[in-house]
Amino acid sequence: MLLSSGVADRIVSKSETSYRRPLLEKNLTEPVPSRTSVWLVIWMWLPATTILASVLLIVLVVFIQWPRIGYESQGKLQEVVNISRPHRAALRIACENGLLRAGEINEELGLPAPQEYNTHYMHSVTARVSGVDAARVEILLKRINDDLPDGKTIFFEGHCADAQIHWRVSGDIPSKYRELLARKIERHRVDRLD
Repeated sequence: MLLSSGVADRIVSKSETSYRRPLLEKNLTEPVPSRTSVWLVIWMWLPATTILASVLLIVLVVFIQWPRIGYESQGKLQEVVNISRPHRAALRIACENGLLRAGEINEELGLPAPQEYNTHYMHSVTARVSGVDAARVEILLKRINDDLPDGKTIFFEGHCADAQIHWRVSGDIPSKYRELLARKIERHRVDRLD
C-alpha cells in the first residue's frame, strides 16, 4: 500500500520534531523553561531565607525573654508578698493612729507569731517596729529558684510621716526582684501596699 504524499509529509515532520539534539549541541541562548527557573530560584534562596529566619527567631526570643523574670518565680514571689499583706496593714493602721512603739513585733500588733507563716516559699514573716516613725516587715524565704535560695530576705521598710506610711523594698534578694516589687508598690500607689 502506497502512502499519499500528504501523509508522508506529516510522518516526516513528526519525526523531525521528536528528534532531540544531544546536550552538547543545544543552543545555550535558548530560554530555560519556566518550571526549571522557579526551582532554580527556590534552590538559590532557600539557604539565605533559612539563615535569615533563624537569625530573626533568635533575636525575637532574646528580645522577648531578656527582661522577664520567669512567671513561676513571679507567682511564688507574689504569694509571699500577699501573705505579708496583713503585716503591712497592721503597721499602716498603727502609723495612722500614732501607735507605733519601738520594739513591738507580731504579737503586740495583733498578728500571729512569725513562724506560723511557714509556707512552701517562706520560713517566717515578722512585723517589727523600730521607732515612732519606722517599721519593717521582714520575710525570710525558702528556696524559690537558683536566684532565690533558702535564707534570702525581703524587707518592706516603712517610714511613718503625717499619719501615712511609705514603703521601700530592700533585702538581700537580687536587684531584679527588688525592682519588680518596687514597681508593684508604685503601681498600687503604695504608700499603702495593701
